[in-house]
Amino acid sequence: MAYCPDCGAEVSKGVKFCSECGTPLEDSAAANSPPAGSGSGTSGTNERGAGGTTAADGATASTTSAGGTATADATATTTSSTAGTADDPANQESSLDLPANQAAALSYVLGLLTGLVVFIIEDENEFVQFHAAQSIVLSVAFGGLYLVFGVLTSILSFLPDVIGVLLISLLGLVQAVIGLAGFVAWVYLIIQAYQGERFVAPVIGGFAENLAKQG
Repeated sequence: MAYCPDCGAEVSKGVKFCSECGTPLEDSAAANSPPAGSGSGTSGTNERGAGGTTAADGATASTTSAGGTATADATATTTSSTAGTADDPANQESSLDLPANQAAALSYVLGLLTGLVVFIIEDENEFVQFHAAQSIVLSVAFGGLYLVFGVLTSILSFLPDVIGVLLISLLGLVQAVIGLAGFVAWVYLIIQAYQGERFVAPVIGGFAENLAKQG
């Protein structure tokens, strides 16, 4: 293929002048050469294409690496969480052939009775032992309070009618408030134990921990 050395237009062989610009085509070597810049443009395009492909490959590799790292981190976190859950005494079995949380909640159901039974039978799970001990201490504490109220009521009954009736009524009101507080505490401790929480009740919780350690 022949080209015009001036404008780069294609010309037929043997033509003396370019039909586009009129340049004489005496130099056959120049006429047969492709216009300047055509090859370099193609080369530049190829180089840019190669560069773009390399950048795309690098971005894909980076994304894949980041995704793999994130997946590995998520797997490690899940494994660690699962291991921590398995090591929690509240999620382990008890000597009663029940999950620990159920055995702990059961220790509160009948107060002193179930607390003693669970405390005596359970010899493996510290979580269950603690709640059983706390059930025992709570029952003894409220039982002791009601015993004191009974003795006071008997003493006040010997007082003159007006004063005795007034004091006994006041004592009965205090007893009712304490009884309501005890009922709320009883229900709350059952819920906490069933949810796997090691809730240490104020005042009595310390005694329960000491009792559990001795058991």
